[in-house]
Amino acid sequence: MTIGENIRAFRKKRKLTQAGLGALIEPNIAHQQIQQYEAGTRNPKIETLQKIANALEIPIENLLSGENYIPGKRSIIPEFIKRYMPDDYNVLSDGDKYFIQYPDGEQSLYVSHKDIDEVIKRSQEYLKWELDKLKRRASKC
Repeated sequence: MTIGENIRAFRKKRKLTQAGLGALIEPNIAHQQIQQYEAGTRNPKIETLQKIANALEIPIENLLSGENYIPGKRSIIPEFIKRYMPDDYNVLSDGDKYFIQYPDGEQSLYVSHKDIDEVIKRSQEYLKWELDKLKRRASKC
C-alpha cells in the first residue's frame, strides 16, 4: 500500500473525516491537503507524516509501508512477497506469527518468522538458479 492508502485506511479505521484528521494536527492541515496525500498527488514531508501518525495514534512505520508494524521488531516480510499476492488478500501479523486473510474474511493457519525466512531463502535460491540459467544461455550466444 502507498503512504496515501495507509493514511486513508487508518483515518477510516479511526472513523475520522479528512477535515477531522486535519484538525487533530498542530498546526491544522486543510482537508484538501489530506485529500491530496491520500490520492497520491502530493507526498507529505516526514515531519508532517509524523504529525499525521501522532494524530492517528499509530507508529509512523504503519504509514510508511504495507506491512503490519510489530513494536520493537522490524518486520521480515518484504514487500516483494506481497507484490505477488492478489490485491484482495492481506498478510497480517499477530505478535511473532503471520497469517493470510482471504477475500471472504477467512484466515490461513499461522506462519512463524522461521517459516517465512525459509520461504524467502528458497525463493532467493530459485531466483539465483534462474539467473544463472539465463547467464549460461546468454554466454552461448
